[in-house]
Amino acid sequence: GDERAGGGAVTLEASSGDTWQTMVELRSSDKGVTLRDPDLAVSPSNELAVIYRWWRNSPRAKQLRLARSDDGGKTWSRPEQPIDTSGQAFDPNAVWGGGKTLVVVWADERRGVRCSTSTRAARRTAG
Repeated sequence: GDERAGGGAVTLEASSGDTWQTMVELRSSDKGVTLRDPDLAVSPSNELAVIYRWWRNSPRAKQLRLARSDDGGKTWSRPEQPIDTSGQAFDPNAVWGGGKTLVVVWADERRGVRCSTSTRAARRTAG
């Protein structure tokens, strides 16, 4: 879709043999919002977490947001409060640590030098 009008979605699909089935589609109901750059993390106990960039064109805002499932993708939480609201975060990645700890890492442009990035991280405990 036209990203100026929003409508970009994050779709997770699973393969069952020769066919793919949509598990979940994250789509913002806000006009002008696009979801980008998803990353999926699967825990040993089959909990799922999707980290993605939430992008609104007007007024301009960029955030990192997270949605989780504790039943292997059958149901999903509403996206939680943003993990980062600086507007400088991109390329998010997620991995489950020990127990129920989810670690999210992303690149960040807050250093104030063009084309220079740093890496930031956040931890959340499920439960």
